[in-house]
Amino acid sequence: MKPEADAATARRRKLPGVLALAGPVAFAALLIFWKLGSTPIWLDEGYGIEVSRLPWSALIDSLQHQDAVFVLYYGLLHIVGAGYPTLATGRLVSAILALAAIPIVFATGSRIFDKRVGLVASLLVATNFLFLTEARDARMYSLVGTIDAASWLALLTALTKPSLARLALYGSLVTLSLWLHPLAIFNAASQLVAVLLLTRDRRIVFRLLGTLAIATALFIPLVAFAKNPVSWDISWIFDPRAPDLQRAAGYTPWTSGLGPHVVWRTLRDNAGGIVPALIGVTFISGALLVGTLRRNRGVLLLGLWLLGPITFALVFSYVIVPIFVGRYVIEVVPAAALLIAWALFEIPDAAPRLVAGLVLAIGSALSLINYYENPRMDWDKVSATLRSEARPHDRLFLFPTIMLPAYEIAREQDLAGVPPLSVIFPPPHTPVWQSDLRPDPVPIGYAQIWFIGQARFSTPGLTSLTRHYRMVESVAANGLLFQRYVPL
Repeated sequence: MKPEADAATARRRKLPGVLALAGPVAFAALLIFWKLGSTPIWLDEGYGIEVSRLPWSALIDSLQHQDAVFVLYYGLLHIVGAGYPTLATGRLVSAILALAAIPIVFATGSRIFDKRVGLVASLLVATNFLFLTEARDARMYSLVGTIDAASWLALLTALTKPSLARLALYGSLVTLSLWLHPLAIFNAASQLVAVLLLTRDRRIVFRLLGTLAIATALFIPLVAFAKNPVSWDISWIFDPRAPDLQRAAGYTPWTSGLGPHVVWRTLRDNAGGIVPALIGVTFISGALLVGTLRRNRGVLLLGLWLLGPITFALVFSYVIVPIFVGRYVIEVVPAAALLIAWALFEIPDAAPRLVAGLVLAIGSALSLINYYENPRMDWDKVSATLRSEARPHDRLFLFPTIMLPAYEIAREQDLAGVPPLSVIFPPPHTPVWQSDLRPDPVPIGYAQIWFIGQARFSTPGLTSLTRHYRMVESVAANGLLFQRYVPL
């Protein structure tokens, strides 16, 4: 056969896979973009948008006090938003780059197993609760997940033929993920373990280890930039080893420890419910068991991709500070999807395989039931109450200080029609990064004060209010604390 004919045949064989992949991408796009702009804003989104709006000099100065390790993401938002990004801009960046993960998962599954596995895995990712939730947030986590998935695909290609171009691509992706979020180091560490355990060719091992070393070294300038210890502060995650210290700092504990119940709760919440979590665990456990017994190198690699970041996050949580939150290990979602898809096609008979496929479909559907109805901060009650009961001379007390950007952006969307109220805290011209500011006792003289805060952070703000005021109404809605105070 002529070379032209061979090329044409290869293109025809690729075409069905590409067309089939359009289904998961389109379905994920529908789920992500539907009501994307109407989802209520939450604390971190408001802070990130506000920082990204600053001029370059002020942005760099702000990041030296808070969130310095996210300078690449905030700089990206600043550029994409032409210097004044909006909530829609931030969410669009996350949504578009999240969609890029789906063809990456398809390509990875096709490379390790076959196109059937790649296609089903891409559909599972497209309907994954954690993946979709982060894709709709103006934060960097969906970007990290996509880049980490691409780095695993690049690692696979480098393992087969470690050319300079492939090694450079792999190293660049690892460096990029570390600059997007430092906890991507868990993913890089898992890849290091995979290289050491699954590669027998010493020449390839040394080249990949050198690439990882260079990628890690390129992360050092970011560490140097984040020289202020506050920039690394993640004390908002409760440390069960120091409850008294946390309470003294004004943080309300959200868990009693890091035992199996916390791991299960994290899995359940990020799978979209108990049933989807149980279905996923069952398929993944079966895949890892069968794959290990068969010494299937593809399954072993996916096992390291899945369990490595989770294990490192748990160890870090016990030894240093708890960080076991779903979005911090979002890179494991593609690995879980690929293992589930492989397990499905390892069922030998058609009838049981069809039943298993229906079970997976039901699990995915159940995980999406509350997908649009579970905002991280629900402003509806705030909006309705302020419209009907707020008076022009009332005052607002926002705590912590980074609640102010979220409130100001919410006024454009969720609080439309609410009368403008003067803010007594935070003080005017407070730097956006000064989230550790503690309020003085509120003076007497205000007829009514509305407190809006995040439940876990509210203790110092409430203490300053209750010196001279008493609460007459309180609502907690998905982490948003809304209260009304009148004089004692």
